[in-house]
Amino acid sequence: EGGKVWGAYEVTVDKSAELLLAEAFELDTFAMHNKYLKSNGDLVRNVRKNVDGTRGMHFHVGMKLTALDNRLFEQWYSWKEIKKDDERTAYMVGFVPLSEYQGTKFDNPDRETFVLGESTGIYLITVIAPNVCRVTRIQTFDFK
Repeated sequence: EGGKVWGAYEVTVDKSAELLLAEAFELDTFAMHNKYLKSNGDLVRNVRKNVDGTRGMHFHVGMKLTALDNRLFEQWYSWKEIKKDDERTAYMVGFVPLSEYQGTKFDNPDRETFVLGESTGIYLITVIAPNVCRVTRIQTFDFK
């Protein structure tokens, strides 16, 4: 409906759950920044970590989308280690639009040059063996 899209997958990965958690949650690396520059050029990209003394992260990013005006996504990310019913360790990484966060937000004039998009999602990363994990991802996008 409109610009709303959703997707889901589950896959087994030959990588430790902890390493995959780092890749899913740590968005402020040199490699991630270079990948972003190749796809989106000089559009805005800001990452704030440990926001308001929490393990939360804010991600403020402009994206070039084929056949659409540039979109701005402002996300609030957080994660938690859990024990599943079968006693396996798992990590949940969740993200929602930053408008859901009640604390500090970006004060940025970039909003005026973009259409504000929204995305909500969750990763569930479950330990299968020391270097094997299962990833379930469910995500929605609203490109507006």
